[in-house]
Amino acid sequence: MCTTGAIIFCEDEYVLFKNKDFAKKHFKDNLVVEANLWGASGTETFAEEDITKEVFSGLSIGANSHGLLCCDSHVNYEPLGAANYDKLVEVALRQAKDVDSALGALKVHLFDNPSWAGNLVLTDGIKTARVEVRGNELQVHEDLHCVVSTNHQFLFDSDNPCASVSSTERLSSAGKRLASASSIEDVFTLLSSHDRGNTGVCNHQIELKTVYSYMLHYKAGVQTLYVTNEQPCETAQYQKLVLPIGSEWSEAAATVFEESYPN
Repeated sequence: MCTTGAIIFCEDEYVLFKNKDFAKKHFKDNLVVEANLWGASGTETFAEEDITKEVFSGLSIGANSHGLLCCDSHVNYEPLGAANYDKLVEVALRQAKDVDSALGALKVHLFDNPSWAGNLVLTDGIKTARVEVRGNELQVHEDLHCVVSTNHQFLFDSDNPCASVSSTERLSSAGKRLASASSIEDVFTLLSSHDRGNTGVCNHQIELKTVYSYMLHYKAGVQTLYVTNEQPCETAQYQKLVLPIGSEWSEAAATVFEESYPN
């Protein structure tokens, strides 16, 4: 399960973050690095045993050259026959320039392509948005400062599916911490926090643990990724990598990025 969120610090600085929590003991990100897009692939097998071969699709987290940032979190595998919600992150980042155009692209896509239940977080530096998706439907909450999301839905009027018993507690903890954050250092502290013991934002549960922690930081036109494949509370330092997209793109820069990525 995952804890995600976004915050706008000022006119030209904003952040999107995600702790990726899996049942797998070992997980290796599959990267998508293109001239106008970076992302870590989504997977359809995150809750399976290690012997299961990964089935990658869509993007779990990513950014495009317009400065749009997006990530997601799991709710459930329903409705039956629907597609992985990670594909919606890729739709947003490939088809949109900002939050508003991303929401439009998602609505068009969902009309003919139902999705498993999942939550998306987006920001473009102007606004942040939490998007809850199930089937062909989506509900949106926008905020000019910050949003957080975990593994349950509350924007729909109907039932409230939940993928994790710790989801409500993590949402409350992350929300309180993010509301008072004023720097990326505060976001690092949030990602490594244990306000509810092992069910904190940094997850150490036996059945689920944080296998990757990410922070995408946009400042003055430069997009930087901070990433670790260690537990956030135990890592000495996140790997700091400038995204090789937009004006930073080159084949050489993409190669250096992939070679430096913690896998």
